[in-house]
Amino acid sequence: MSTGLTNLFSSSNQSNFSFTGERQKRSSEILENLASQKEQAEEKLQADNRTLFVGNVPVGTKKKALKRLFHDCGSAIEAVRFRSVAVSGQKVEEAGNETMVRRVGVNKGEFNTDKKLSCNAYIKFREEVGVAGALDKYNTENAELGGRVLQLDSVSSTLCSFFG
Repeated sequence: MSTGLTNLFSSSNQSNFSFTGERQKRSSEILENLASQKEQAEEKLQADNRTLFVGNVPVGTKKKALKRLFHDCGSAIEAVRFRSVAVSGQKVEEAGNETMVRRVGVNKGEFNTDKKLSCNAYIKFREEVGVAGALDKYNTENAELGGRVLQLDSVSSTLCSFFG
């Protein structure tokens, strides 16, 4: 009878150790996932700190024109992206893919000016000083492009005003 109890206790101990091992493995996976999410959030925040929001951009403006306007703000420009652009209907391989339709329209320069005359742009600088330089430069004088006064703001300060 004592060997039966010994076997019972030893098998329950093994399953308990197995359960504990699985729990430790799952806990470490969760911790790794949280660390990865934190790292991604920090990278996004750093990118936001280097990004300038430009509103009221005339439809049809080329990336080169924006680069020319902000080239001397203290940092090189890494990327220019347009958002809120009304484009003419485009033929794409994936029917119903609105994102692809917009990309093709912007890349081809085929805009729908009947719907909208302005759009937004985001300019990402290589360093944060570029955003500060642009805001300082156009704090006293208006940034104009195509006869329109541009609206400038730091993406990170815009986010703070929404969530702060």
